[in-house]
Amino acid sequence: MPALPAIAGLIRIILQYALPTAANVLNRIFVQGTGSTNNTAMNVYATNIATAWNTNMAPQLVPAVALVAVTCEDLSSLTSPVGAWTGSHPGTSTHVDSVDPGSALIMKNITALRSRGGHSRNYLPGIPDSNVSAELGSIWNSSSAGGITTSWKNFIAAIVGTNGPTGYPSLQQVVPNYYKGFTVVTNPITHRARNVPTLVANPTTTPVSTITFNPVIGSQRRRNRQTS
Repeated sequence: MPALPAIAGLIRIILQYALPTAANVLNRIFVQGTGSTNNTAMNVYATNIATAWNTNMAPQLVPAVALVAVTCEDLSSLTSPVGAWTGSHPGTSTHVDSVDPGSALIMKNITALRSRGGHSRNYLPGIPDSNVSAELGSIWNSSSAGGITTSWKNFIAAIVGTNGPTGYPSLQQVVPNYYKGFTVVTNPITHRARNVPTLVANPTTTPVSTITFNPVIGSQRRRNRQTS
C-alpha cells in the first residue's frame, strides 16, 4: 500500500495498550501545528504524552490494562522526525473488575465537517464494570462516563497547545481528511461490489471542536480472542 500524502505539521500519536486477552490495542490521535522539530524533541514529547496519560487516564482504568508504548510520527514528509516511549503505566482504579476486553467507551471527536461515516473516534479499553448502567446493561452510566470523558479531555489538553515538541510552538487536535467520495469496484469472480474510498491528492485537516462520549457501549469483538 502506498504511503499517504504528506500533511504539513501533522503529528500522528499512537497509544498502545496491553490487555490480558488482546494485542495491538491502539488509540490514534492527530495533532497539528506550524514549525519543524527533530527526533530528540519527539522522543521527549512521547515521554510527556505517556506521563500525561498516567496522570489523567490511569486512575480511570483497571490495573489489568496498561499503556506500554507511545509513538509520535511527524507526517510532514516521509523523512520527518519520529519519537517513541516504551514502559508500563497500568490503570490505578480501585475498582478492579473490568468490562470484557471487547467493550470500550467511545470518545467522539466532533468537528464542523459533515460526513457520512468515518467519524473520528477513540475506543478506550479497560473501563471498570462499575461504569455500566445497572438498569440498562448496554449503556454507560452517564455520570461516570462523563467523568472519564473529562479525564480524556484533560489528557488531550495536556498534549496540545504549547505542550508539543520543541519546534512546534502551538498544537491543536485535528482530524485528517485523506479521502473524498468512493469508487464502486465489482469482483469479477464473485460479482460482489464494494466501495473503495478515493484518496485526494491534497489532503486537509479539520480541527476538533469538542469531545463527547457515546452512551452505548462500544464493541471491539476481536479483543475477546485469546492470544495464548
